[in-house]
Amino acid sequence: MERDERGRLRCRAEAWWLDQCRARHRPAEARHDEQDQIADRIADDARRQEAVRSQGHPQSQQGAAAVTSFRPIEDGDIEKVVALWTACGLVRPWNDARRDIDFARGKEASDILVGVDGGDVVSSVLVGHDGHRGWYYYLSVAPSHQGKGLGRATVEAGESWLKERGIWSVNLMIRSENVQVRDFYAALGYDMRDVVVMGKRDLDRP
Repeated sequence: MERDERGRLRCRAEAWWLDQCRARHRPAEARHDEQDQIADRIADDARRQEAVRSQGHPQSQQGAAAVTSFRPIEDGDIEKVVALWTACGLVRPWNDARRDIDFARGKEASDILVGVDGGDVVSSVLVGHDGHRGWYYYLSVAPSHQGKGLGRATVEAGESWLKERGIWSVNLMIRSENVQVRDFYAALGYDMRDVVVMGKRDLDRP
């Protein structure tokens, strides 16, 4: 009996080891196909969740569009936008939010769009392009206005800004642990790319 049990365990271990070997030697194309399938499942799940939310609150997205208008940031908006970014957890110690605003606003290739509701800044996106692709940063919606379709409307405002300048493709970076935001963009038709993002800070310092 004990020998039979040990034999069964040995067979299972050998089968597991063979599976791992096959996985390691699987062609890169197959591994990429699996990654694409995972990304597709994530996007499908996010779209289903968005559809359920929309059906459960049919007036919410219409309400957000009706009360919110978008325009470039103005001088009187700066502190409101910094407060919005802080409330949404977007500010990091190594990024000076006010410096980012001053550098990006009102430029030929970049600007900061704000969503305004009754005089209050309730959403924003820093949008720009590098002459080839568009980029989003600091997409934010005030906690009091979340879940009403305003995030989607803010992304669409950024897309419109890029289209007006002839930009046909847009990228964005999401912190790896931020699954909720990744699902949000997936529901809007954005997909994950098989790339590695690298960077270097403080080029202005010796």
